[in-house]
Amino acid sequence: MTVERQPEMASEPVHEGGDPATWAPELDALSAAPDNHRVVFENDRVRVLEVTQQPHSIEPAHHHRWPSLVCLLEGEHLVDHDGVTGEVLLDTRGGIGPLTALSALWKESEALHYVENPTDTLIRLLRVELKN
Repeated sequence: MTVERQPEMASEPVHEGGDPATWAPELDALSAAPDNHRVVFENDRVRVLEVTQQPHSIEPAHHHRWPSLVCLLEGEHLVDHDGVTGEVLLDTRGGIGPLTALSALWKESEALHYVENPTDTLIRLLRVELKN
């Protein structure tokens, strides 16, 4: 099976670091990658997303402006790419994987990025975003 490639990104960054509150709202995960992100719960303090990534797919580039706790429910490996340059930020096949169900990790705000699922297995996780 062939993995689809992310379209070329603009040569100028959409945002680099800075204050996540100023990041483009249209690139928020729910707006930019709605097929991969679904709100499970939200109030003024927290947003809980179910994130799914189909086998052999790449999600659209997006950001997460709030720090979050990410808990893997299903999946084996993933490749996280910088959303501007396409550079690989993390490839779990490179020694830290396969991923373990019900493992959790803390993530600070994430600038523009996209995730690739290079496996035959669905990736599913809960992302608990802590609003400021």
